Amino acid sequence: MKLTRDCLITGDGETLCNGQGGTLKFYLNDLETPDLLDKEIKQNDKILIKFTS
Repeated sequence: MKLTRDCLITGDGETLCNGQGGTLKFYLNDLETPDLLDKEIKQNDKILIKFTS
């Protein structure tokens, strides 16, 4: 699996990117957090990565 601000590449090679029929969004503890990849993830934090088309 690989993750950037704009793309998620799954373990089976599926590529999900912003602007390619959908939007990639990041959530930290139920709050949308566009800069999630720059945040320190602490114990018991909940992360959600969502691709919607």
